[in-house]
Amino acid sequence: AAHSDELRELRTSVDACTSSSADFSKHLGEHAIHVRTLRCHEEELNQINREMLVFANRSDEHGHVGKQIAQQYAELHKLRSDLEASKEAAVLVHHRSDDHQSLGLQFNEMEKRLTQLFTAVDACKASSA
Repeated sequence: AAHSDELRELRTSVDACTSSSADFSKHLGEHAIHVRTLRCHEEELNQINREMLVFANRSDEHGHVGKQIAQQYAELHKLRSDLEASKEAAVLVHHRSDDHQSLGLQFNEMEKRLTQLFTAVDACKASSA
């Protein structure tokens, strides 16, 4: 009878250990699932970090391109100003050319009149002689 009680206690102990072991195995299985889930999340985070780095690099490139565009725009604006100044200078040169041409015509007219006057003076000298 004593052996029977000991056997029952041992059986109860073994059953408790088996139950405990099963619970522990189940817990380990759940833990393994959580670990796999965490690893998946970690990989997703790593992928997001890589994408963020690519985005940051592109953003830097866009910023650099934006600065280049702004610089080129400033250069174009300066060229446009230079072109406008050149046009104004060309108009002035054209006006001066017109003025010179007008002065040339006036000079030709004066030369003709002087020639006429000299001719008249010569005629007067000839007739008074």
